[in-house]
Amino acid sequence: MRILRRLLSSGEEKIFGMLSQHADLSVRSLRTIMDVLSKDEVTPLTLERMMFEVSANESRGDGMIRELSASISKGAVPVALIGDFEMLMDRLDDVLDLVNFVAKELSRGFRVGLHRKEEVKKVYTEIKKMIDHALRATESLSALLAAALRDFKEIQKYDELIDKIEDRVDDIKNNAIDLIYSMGNNIDAITFNHLMELVRTLDSVVDACEDVSHMVLKIVSSFFY
Repeated sequence: MRILRRLLSSGEEKIFGMLSQHADLSVRSLRTIMDVLSKDEVTPLTLERMMFEVSANESRGDGMIRELSASISKGAVPVALIGDFEMLMDRLDDVLDLVNFVAKELSRGFRVGLHRKEEVKKVYTEIKKMIDHALRATESLSALLAAALRDFKEIQKYDELIDKIEDRVDDIKNNAIDLIYSMGNNIDAITFNHLMELVRTLDSVVDACEDVSHMVLKIVSSFFY
C-alpha cells in the first residue's frame, strides 16, 4: 500500500476523505428515516423534522460534489483517472438522492394515513428490513472510502460485505413485491404504487452502493496491475 500512496498525491487522499463524508450523509438520513418508522405515533411535526434533516443532508452532499468537481478540474487527480472519479461521484450522489426520495415518499404516505392500513403495516415490516440493510451498506461504503488509500485488503473486505448485503436485499425485495401483489385486491392504486416505489428505490440504494464499491476497487487496484 505504501507504493500506492507514493503514486497518488494528497489530492486523492482529500477526495476519498470527502467521498467518505458524503456517504456518511446517506447514513445519517437513513437513520433519521428509520427513527420515524420506529415510532408508535408519527405527527406532522415529526415528518417536517425528518424532511428538514434529510433535505439538509442532500444539500450538503450537493455542495461536496461541486467542491470535488472543482478540485478534479484543477488537477487533483491524474488525467487518466478523471473519468473514473466523475462516474464515482455521480453514482455516490445517486445514493443520497435515492434516500431523499424514500423520505419524501414515506412522508407522503404518512400524511394521507397509508401507514394505518394493515396491509401497509405488513409491507413496512419488510421495508424496515431493507432500510436496515441499506444502512449497513452505506456504513460499509463510508468505511471503504475512508480506507481507500490505507488498506487494500480492507477495501476488498467491505466490497465483499456490500455484495452480500445487496444479495440479501434482493431477496427481501422479491418477498416484499410478492406480498404486495398478493394483497392487490385489497389495496388501491395509490397504496400499491407507494409500496412499490419504496421497495424498488431502497433496492436501488443498495445497488448504487455496490456500484460505488466496485468503482473504488477498480480505481485502487489499477495501480497494482
